[in-house]
Amino acid sequence: MIRVEYVEKIEFYDNGEGISRLPLGKLPLGDIKPDGWIKEQLKLMSRGITGRLPEYGPFFKKEANGFLYPETSSGWEEVPYWFRGYYPLAVLLNDENMLEYAQKYIDAVFASAQEDGWFGPAYLKTYGKTDKGDAIPDVYPDILLTDALFLYYEHTKDERVLSLYGKFIEFCLNLPDEAFLPKTTDEKLMWQNIRSGDMIPQLHYYYEITGDDNALKLAKIAYKKVAKSVTGFCAVHAVDIAHRFAYDALFFRQSKEKAHWQKSLFEYEKIKKVWGQLPRGIIAADEQVRAGAVDPRQGFEPCAMVELAKKFYDLGRISGETVYADETEDVMLNHFVASFTENYEGVRYLTAANMPVSDDYRYSQTYNGTNIHDCSFFIMTPNNRCCGHNTGMGWTWYVMNLWQKTADGGLAAYLYAPNVVETTVNGQKICLKTETNYPFNGNVKITVTKDGEFPLYFRLPKWNTKCALSLNGAKTSFYSQKSGYLRIERKWERGDQIILDFDMEISYTRWAGNGSVSINRGPFTYSVRIEEEYSVVKDAGTYNHPEPHLFENYEIKPLTSWNYGLCFDGKDILKTVKVKKIDKELPLQPFSNKNAPVVLSAKVKTINAWKMQNGTAAELQQSPVYADTEETEIELIPLGCARLRISCLPTVTENERAFRWEGVNDNVPIEERPQGFKKQYDL
Repeated sequence: MIRVEYVEKIEFYDNGEGISRLPLGKLPLGDIKPDGWIKEQLKLMSRGITGRLPEYGPFFKKEANGFLYPETSSGWEEVPYWFRGYYPLAVLLNDENMLEYAQKYIDAVFASAQEDGWFGPAYLKTYGKTDKGDAIPDVYPDILLTDALFLYYEHTKDERVLSLYGKFIEFCLNLPDEAFLPKTTDEKLMWQNIRSGDMIPQLHYYYEITGDDNALKLAKIAYKKVAKSVTGFCAVHAVDIAHRFAYDALFFRQSKEKAHWQKSLFEYEKIKKVWGQLPRGIIAADEQVRAGAVDPRQGFEPCAMVELAKKFYDLGRISGETVYADETEDVMLNHFVASFTENYEGVRYLTAANMPVSDDYRYSQTYNGTNIHDCSFFIMTPNNRCCGHNTGMGWTWYVMNLWQKTADGGLAAYLYAPNVVETTVNGQKICLKTETNYPFNGNVKITVTKDGEFPLYFRLPKWNTKCALSLNGAKTSFYSQKSGYLRIERKWERGDQIILDFDMEISYTRWAGNGSVSINRGPFTYSVRIEEEYSVVKDAGTYNHPEPHLFENYEIKPLTSWNYGLCFDGKDILKTVKVKKIDKELPLQPFSNKNAPVVLSAKVKTINAWKMQNGTAAELQQSPVYADTEETEIELIPLGCARLRISCLPTVTENERAFRWEGVNDNVPIEERPQGFKKQYDL
């Protein structure tokens, strides 16, 4: 007989000193070894943009790379963005060539350290001046670098990292108040003020190791310095939103004021209610959110996706709650992976929930709605400046967070993917192997490979309706709780096997703004399967590929129809949508249109008046709409498999009194197209 305890969350422990103890803790880089489909994503990344950027990226040339060559007056966010994904990628793949190359950057960082505590490109130390003439450093690149340095410390225990960072804290504390994270309109210096809250978890991590009170002193200053919004929302820029919504909650560990935690939750929910009426956690932003631009044709940056996930990892550890793992899965499995070509040689700057084309169209209602651009934001390109560098953090950090150590000396299965974990918690070595095709099916098998006595926690996803759990073949009852954990504590023996079997039922979400419907199954929302045609874009403006020419720019055009309405009356979704195919074995790259492991069928009608507008799908009109076309059956595939996608479907009816879809004019002159927000930074 197996004894299982359901817990809503892993409880919060407060030691009453400095910062509150975490109910969940990150395992050191390297303790979790990826396998199966997720290891394949890492391999593809290493052969694609993240692994090969240094060969062709303009920011890696000697004259532009003050991080590898600190004596040069060059370098900003691009290289540290890339390095905090590249370094863990090298470790997780145990790639000797990548590790050797990464070590050059680590050594260069230590070599750049100055007596007063500054490190990194020397020119950034005196990038600006205050009214009094004091030098203003740009510490934002060092904040990004610190993420990688702490991963390096986790993996190697190189004490030089702690010494370097301790002196950097002193450097920041010794700056005049006006020179540290100042409010400014300077195009480069402004970002450190906007995103300075990213220092908070770094300073808390350092404090936990060293007990240095200077870390808490600087964290308080950084928290107070964060630019406050003047719009009523925490930000309008998509990546700023992903950074800034969580800053109050991150500081909560130190302040222990519940109001700080609640403020972050309020900010996030407020944005999602206005611009987040889209499947699986993305926001209608197109770099910036804009009044009225709330349709699912609006895009979201993969740069913002990985920053959201980064904050979710932190919030999950602080709270012990499972909701942040759900949020991470939503974004990463449905949208992040589809922001790339299947081989990770191209990334798309904006990905939308409804996106029937991804082409070299030079104008769209997306982005700021006012300009004809000399570059495309919608093609798959190897030469994207911020997203191409920052997204290396995506799958690498996901792997590092598959398991969490718990405050009671155990481990929590926080995200599900094939892996082997070998770690030490409270002096006890724990070894487990996870075999699964999750997220495509709900069966997860975990085998104990070393004897020991410790608790194990297993996350119940928010969509769970029925989970069967068995130990060594002995089944327990079904668990229908949505969210929370199943906890088992026992004396484990080598070979013990736990099997979780989540029942992935078909469900739907109806979006209040327009009445459209999204189809869900397990951690995926589904898209109309649109046959894709890739073609090379030879002239992509400023996105043209630099030399050497390793990868191509691609546009993706639809070969099949996409303008469908769902034959659904709002009662029984299973009369409209059914499972058509589930593969028992996953292809090497399962996030593929042609090789999608799970396919649904849906009854639909074509909406002839729903056409293209300004380079993408016209805005949704209010459902249900009248349609007299013939009912047909189409295939739906997981959003993560669909680079072209329609996932918010109107519903159709034969009731002649229902709304009629009005046609749109796709030939409106540029000057007559709707105006959006002007580019602004809410300082």
